[in-house]
Amino acid sequence: HYPYAHARIRKMDTGKAEALPGVWAVIRYDDPEIDLSDPYQPVLGFMWFWHQNSILPDTADYQGVRLGALVVAESEEICDHALKLIGEGIEWEQLPFILDPERAIQPDAPLLHPERNSKNNIWKDAVILDQGDVEKGFASSDHVVEFSEIKNEDDVWAGVEPGCMVVQWVGDNLEFWYHGQRIGVDVNFISAPVYKNDKKRPQKVKAHTPFNGATFGGNAMGLACHLARYAAIAARKTMRPVKVVDDYSMSWEGNSFETGIARYKVGFNNDGTIVAIKIEI
Repeated sequence: HYPYAHARIRKMDTGKAEALPGVWAVIRYDDPEIDLSDPYQPVLGFMWFWHQNSILPDTADYQGVRLGALVVAESEEICDHALKLIGEGIEWEQLPFILDPERAIQPDAPLLHPERNSKNNIWKDAVILDQGDVEKGFASSDHVVEFSEIKNEDDVWAGVEPGCMVVQWVGDNLEFWYHGQRIGVDVNFISAPVYKNDKKRPQKVKAHTPFNGATFGGNAMGLACHLARYAAIAARKTMRPVKVVDDYSMSWEGNSFETGIARYKVGFNNDGTIVAIKIEI
């Protein structure tokens, strides 16, 4: 957890955490050997959440982003203690933030990701549906009304249980217990090479898929693939069985969609027939 809405790590000291009894490994955002790239990039052609193409970035773009360090230890209590020590030793660079989505897309707004778009904060301007001649429809309508819908309350997309992955290496083979709904895709992230200079993949993969509760499409930020990737990296780094569990706060905070504005323009006739609709979201 971090103390600012938008901030970048300038310096991070993990020495105290690494020296803590029971800590097996501390994986840092700036580890030169481990491949922390976003697994969705090569599969979907775009990145899911981490636009910096890292599942362990140095910058918090919003509340709930996992960043900085991943601690692998004998117990959750030791992990919590180690992470607290790391948090106390971080030097932050505070960055500007905007809570108004309309203000955020103005040309003079502070840029969230200049490496993605150096002109404004619009990542993608897409037309989802374009059917018929809408302007002609408005012109022929008996009435045209315009209204807006502004949404700024919590709307949480989270399952009834947190995400969980268990992974272990047995020699050159990989065995994992998968919790999620997309094992056909996520197995690629689990079995991908961990080290940048060592492209070794497991010779065999054994997957267990026990029953899990409803996840409503996902049980973690970026669905379950990032949890699977964390577990695979941690297990390869330590060569021990590793269990990664999302706590409930992360499951809820990471899946919320709080803000949005939609503008509607509707043309209709006296008999109630809707002639034309234009929606800008």
